[in-house]
Order: sequence, then C-alpha cells, then structure tokens
Amino acid sequence: MRIALYPGSFDPVTYGHLDVIRRAARLFDKVIVGVSNNAKKVPTFTLEERTDMIRRVLKEAGLEGVRTGHYLQETVVGGSLGGAGIDPRDFGRKNLPDR
Repeated sequence: MRIALYPGSFDPVTYGHLDVIRRAARLFDKVIVGVSNNAKKVPTFTLEERTDMIRRVLKEAGLEGVRTGHYLQETVVGGSLGGAGIDPRDFGRKNLPDR
C-alpha cells in the first residue's frame, strides 16, 4: 500500500492545498493530511478548527477517503505514526518551506 502524508499548518486551507490533495489521492492508496502548528507562525485558527475546516472541504470535494488529523510531533515522527513514507509535495513541485 502506498501512503502519502501531506503535512502543513493549513491556516487556512486553500484551493492550492486542495489541488495537491486531489492529485495525491489519484496517485496513492491512502492520503493523510496532517495538520500541525508552525512555531514560526501565529495561527489565525486553532488546530482543531483547521482540522475541522479541512474535513469539511474534503467532504464537499468528494474526497472523504482522505484521512485528516492533527499532531503535535515533528513531521517525521507524525508521518511515521501514520505509516506514510512519501510527501506528495515532492512530486512535480519544489519543496518550498512553509512560510
């Protein structure tokens, strides 16, 4: 099974995020959207609000099969907990730091 983790702060979730999730859902057996806090940012929405926001957007987009959750560990640890080995941002895009 090919599992992808898409980590980010998603504050807020955007159409660009949704595009990456759609593409990943076509390429992988399971996609996990991991919502976390970025220590370098002051979030507009709480972790729970952002997670709920993504779940609602995914439902409206017909992507209910994409798992969503938040985590407090570093991305590497969070990804290993979800069983993911691939970050979909690495395919066809420059892996730019989250600003």
